[in-house]
Amino acid sequence: MGSIANMKVISIAEFIAMLEGVKGTTFISFTAETSPKLLKSCPFKGVRKVQSVQAELGYIYANKCEAQAEREGVTAGPVQSHRWGHTNENRTMMIHNETGEHYLNVVVNKRLRAVYRDENGVVIDEAALLPYLPKRSKSPAQANLTKTIKVCQFKFGGILAVRAWGEEFVINHLDTATAMAMQAAEAQEADADAEPVE
Repeated sequence: MGSIANMKVISIAEFIAMLEGVKGTTFISFTAETSPKLLKSCPFKGVRKVQSVQAELGYIYANKCEAQAEREGVTAGPVQSHRWGHTNENRTMMIHNETGEHYLNVVVNKRLRAVYRDENGVVIDEAALLPYLPKRSKSPAQANLTKTIKVCQFKFGGILAVRAWGEEFVINHLDTATAMAMQAAEAQEADADAEPVE
């Protein structure tokens, strides 16, 4: 993404309105800050992750699984309903069944960069965190697939910047610390092949 200073500032409500207008499948790039789930034995405290990804909006999960299965010459398994939420009409958002909270709903195609920091803001090497990342089991729909279809939901409060529909936006809940984290992530962009977000 470009420099933060050159991006249009929009509110979360404006971003949600844009998402509600999406028809079909749309590709999007964005930067988000999250709190990764780590094992209790992890010695690093208060870990935050700033990551930039390329993703797909409005996807139909069953179709993605079936298409990948066909490419691999296998059979896709049954698609189960999401345990805690349901999608909106155009599938761009996941809505929590109990709280009603909305999440950005995407298939992550590529991770562009990621920076981890502890509670003191110290950068943590990703390799040091790998032993403390929980093992994820495949969904029944992907049980026979070699390539993982990475479905993710992101809280809107953690979305920092977006590139979509030919424009770049900054979400206006940014504070100084988050902006600095974004700049740090941009500064550490690697030239190596990107991979799906963990």
